[in-house]
Amino acid sequence: MFISFLEAKVSIETIKTIIANGGGNINMNGELVELQEGYLVAIDGHEKRVDASADIHILDAQFNNYFNRVQHYNIIAGECAYFGVWAELGTLVFDISVRISRGYGGESALDTAYAFARKHNQRAIYDVAAQVVLPVI
Repeated sequence: MFISFLEAKVSIETIKTIIANGGGNINMNGELVELQEGYLVAIDGHEKRVDASADIHILDAQFNNYFNRVQHYNIIAGECAYFGVWAELGTLVFDISVRISRGYGGESALDTAYAFARKHNQRAIYDVAAQVVLPVI
């Protein structure tokens, strides 16, 4: 059965898993994804912070409101972005991230990710394979 991704939701179980893991990435079907390669770079102007200790039903509403924002971004921009979440100092940080897995114009994927990060005023990118945050210089 085909379900439009605009009908998809992030489940409470997925939210609990993300909180327990300290972060994660959600695809447009509302599912937690395990990416294997590439670099994740956030899109400037879309970061949101929420209280990680809020009631699960409040978090459910916050996750799904932001998830809807990511879905609409994908439609408008024609991108395949992820709903990125990570824990930082008692908050959950939401963002819209794109995965860069190949270089452009003769650049490596890493160089392309850094260029994209600078264009979007990001301080860091996430190396999926190494599972580390790399500062943007």
